[in-house]
Amino acid sequence: CQSRWINVVIIALVVILRSPTLLPSMYVSDEGYYGTIANDILDGGAVYHTAVDTKPPGMYYIYAAVFQVAGRNNLLAVHILAIFVVAATALVVWRIGARVANEWAGAWAGIGYAVFVHAYRPNDTLGANSEIFAALPLALSVLVFLQGQKKPAWGLMFLSGALVGVATLIRQPSAVTLGALLACLAYGWLIPRSHSFGRVLAAGSGVMIGFIAVIAALAWYYAVQGNFHDAY
Repeated sequence: CQSRWINVVIIALVVILRSPTLLPSMYVSDEGYYGTIANDILDGGAVYHTAVDTKPPGMYYIYAAVFQVAGRNNLLAVHILAIFVVAATALVVWRIGARVANEWAGAWAGIGYAVFVHAYRPNDTLGANSEIFAALPLALSVLVFLQGQKKPAWGLMFLSGALVGVATLIRQPSAVTLGALLACLAYGWLIPRSHSFGRVLAAGSGVMIGFIAVIAALAWYYAVQGNFHDAY
């Protein structure tokens, strides 16, 4: 029952704080760039070849998917998706806090994320930007990683690394999380000696291979599409 109320509070906070994005006047310039390239993709274009920007491609594909389902240039649909993504991320942060400490610590962590992710700068933090969408796979990667540490499983570590890879394709600095995960494994081996070297090596290889697999899959797709060299 307590968990249900925490869910309600977190979701309500996100909906209330992001409700201005449902107004027609709420528009951020970055969304225009994403939407332009998304439309180019839907018209048969190739990212970095027929349309160029400095960001990784994840956001363009997210916008393209929304436009494909909800109609071209439907920023309202993008903003609604962003509400779901922020709420889901806050709930995952709650579960991470509960896993690391306890239910109340997790609840405050989730509530804190729901509040402070906005910081209420309407022309910046309320936009459906890359940091909003990258945060969800990053949070999931940490939760999966913690589960993989509790119950050693190479597949969970692979999934954790792959999720970091997905986040990196949305926002480049997300790759730093890969170093944090590997450092956590190294810490467990060097300081409390809670993990053997073999276990750390296996887990670390799973994280790395998962990350590389996602990046390699995109590189292969671009090679087939003919815009691999344009991408870098």
